[in-house]
Amino acid sequence: MYNAQTMSDHDRVRSACPLCGAMLETELVERERALLMKRVCPEHGEQLAPFRADAAIHRRSVADSCDERLPAGDLRPFWNRARRFVTTLALDVTNRCNLKCPVCFADANAAVLEPSLDELERIIPDAPARGFRPNLALVGGESTLRPDLPEIVRLVRRKGYEPRLNSNGLALVDPALLERLREAGLRWVILQMDGLDPQISLAFRGRDLTEHKRTVLELLGERGFLVHFAVMVVKGVNDSQLGALLSLAMRTRHVLRVSFYPQSAVGRLPAAAARTDAADVLEAIERTTDGQVTVADVLEFRRLSKLAFKLTKHPLLRTRPCIFPFVLMQKRGRLVPITRLVGLRGALREPMAALRLLAGLPGLAGFDRGNYSSDFLICNVEKFYDTDAFDLDAALNCHHVVLEGRGAFPFCYYNSFVRSGGPWPKGM
Repeated sequence: MYNAQTMSDHDRVRSACPLCGAMLETELVERERALLMKRVCPEHGEQLAPFRADAAIHRRSVADSCDERLPAGDLRPFWNRARRFVTTLALDVTNRCNLKCPVCFADANAAVLEPSLDELERIIPDAPARGFRPNLALVGGESTLRPDLPEIVRLVRRKGYEPRLNSNGLALVDPALLERLREAGLRWVILQMDGLDPQISLAFRGRDLTEHKRTVLELLGERGFLVHFAVMVVKGVNDSQLGALLSLAMRTRHVLRVSFYPQSAVGRLPAAAARTDAADVLEAIERTTDGQVTVADVLEFRRLSKLAFKLTKHPLLRTRPCIFPFVLMQKRGRLVPITRLVGLRGALREPMAALRLLAGLPGLAGFDRGNYSSDFLICNVEKFYDTDAFDLDAALNCHHVVLEGRGAFPFCYYNSFVRSGGPWPKGM
């Protein structure tokens, strides 16, 4: 039970009233295992919102996080300050979509949003001449609805970035489109992947796309694309599939990354919708892999990442409270977290796997470019903030930034307050 006398500094945060945008001092109240946000808006009264399903995991993730803050809005000060540690830029190239998914956090098709090629040229800053360069994700909506998508890919390349296409895959069975995208310089496709059961696809997309996704996956491999599975997870709907998806990715050589996104109350989802937390997904991974990948493995990877970031300052190693990365290898069909191979005990227990890890480390250092062996699978669980339970300072400590005509915005801040038309948090 919550006790105000034991509350730490990490249990005091700033959040915004979802009704008026007022910036409010907020307490994280522990109830049984979970954390709730408790705040009082002068206009709208006391508010109590679910925040995190597991207080212990949240507090450890905060303790093992690096601390940075991004401005929101005007691009120039943002870019001067943030380009040292932002790993992903995103462009909403269209808000049109060829699906009407009930779980869409972008609320696609709700409004017309399609910047011209000239506007995109102005929005995208030139990449740094030296040092680390973020990748740039083309998002929406469904980007393949733009007939000039190959020209957009060329523009991103010309600006100095690695383009990555987010897609539901409907249009990617067209060999001619794939060839045009490959010739334009696209290497990465972030493919929406809900699970291997038709009923899950029906629940998420309103259509059974399971066989379609298998066809797309095969075509992408035949044409030399690298694939990143993007998996929205809803507790009780597709969380039983996470181990199977990891196994599919591990045995498919051109699938090099998997990201799990716990359902958040953003966009098309009402605040009252059943929510899924990062802790729920971590526990589901442990359960559906029969303990091959445990919650402890993922938390240990975060701890080691923070130590490595202190030594190297490499932006891909920077930890944040909302994201739980981990790296897997495979041994005789079983998944092996690389944290189990670190140190003398791990090396002695699995000497050949430890040697493979050592040989693969240089490539892993550039994993955002895909410059690593398919022996490795880069994974993460990333929880986007719910609009009504929004830890503002933590959300500004972000690696993922949206570029648009009004400036540059940390990803969750953009989804909850900018894309929807506000109210923006007051006092920012």
